[in-house]
Amino acid sequence: PTNAPSLEVQKENFETWMEAFDAKPNGGLKVNEIWFVISSKWLDTWRIHVGLPTEGDSKELVEVPAEVPPINNTSLFAKDDPTGKKGLNTALILDLHFKLLPEPVWKLLHSWYVSSALSYTVLTIH
Repeated sequence: PTNAPSLEVQKENFETWMEAFDAKPNGGLKVNEIWFVISSKWLDTWRIHVGLPTEGDSKELVEVPAEVPPINNTSLFAKDDPTGKKGLNTALILDLHFKLLPEPVWKLLHSWYVSSALSYTVLTIH
């Protein structure tokens, strides 16, 4: 992506934000706080590119693309949603299929790897 800083800068920014949230009780999760859902497969692809260890099942990554593709969370959406709104597939497992990102981290990744408006989901922690 042309608007993304170097992979090293991306890595440093990501690590700084994630360390700040990991140091908080419950990993930073608070009631009424907004967190973003991101595909574990996409995040693992990005982590490989910036030189961070993967946290998911990177065996799914049979072939790592030459460049990090735009964020794509469409595999996380319910295929048949009776409400007509795109909701998450209820069979998904946290950390296996998707990760939760705090808003500042999501905004960084989204600004570097712009995705369509429909490729992300926001969760409010209750």
